[in-house]
Amino acid sequence: MKNTIVMMVALGLLAGCGALKPNDTAEMPTNKYGGQVMSQNDAIGLSNWALKDPATTQGKPELAARAIAAEDWLAGQSMLTPDFGDYAPVNTSYWSVYRSQVRAAIGVAPGTPSQVVVNSLLATADALKAGAPNPGAALHAPAFTLGPDGTLKALANLPPFPGQELAILDLDHNENRSGGNCRSPVC
Repeated sequence: MKNTIVMMVALGLLAGCGALKPNDTAEMPTNKYGGQVMSQNDAIGLSNWALKDPATTQGKPELAARAIAAEDWLAGQSMLTPDFGDYAPVNTSYWSVYRSQVRAAIGVAPGTPSQVVVNSLLATADALKAGAPNPGAALHAPAFTLGPDGTLKALANLPPFPGQELAILDLDHNENRSGGNCRSPVC
């Protein structure tokens, strides 16, 4: 009888977990060597530096595309791997607001999965770097409402993102660089 009750409680908990809406999380694509195109530390540094001041990405759509791919990927992470300590986002609303602001600036349609955004932006950045004749080919509707040319223009002229500061402060506040206990309540 005791085992039956324990099993019923466990099944009930599992059923309840299925009802939770997961974060919109992308997988970072892999490079030709099988590693991630961008590590967590790279993504944090790039998105923090490049998106902090619009002057950094002005006229540099390749840089903007990589930085926004990094930001969108980070916004969906619920736990970063051990190379960045025991970080877990405490205030995911900061990251949600930041992601929404950035997506609106480049015309990403509401509800577009993060994987589509990350893959499209990284493919665009690679095409721009290679000097491809149609670098915006991956920026198609319905995901990118401005179309390839409009999205490339938006990438070259990003506005300020007021949500960026709070998201990065949240990350910095909860990062565990000392090797001690994580300051996040979910560690």
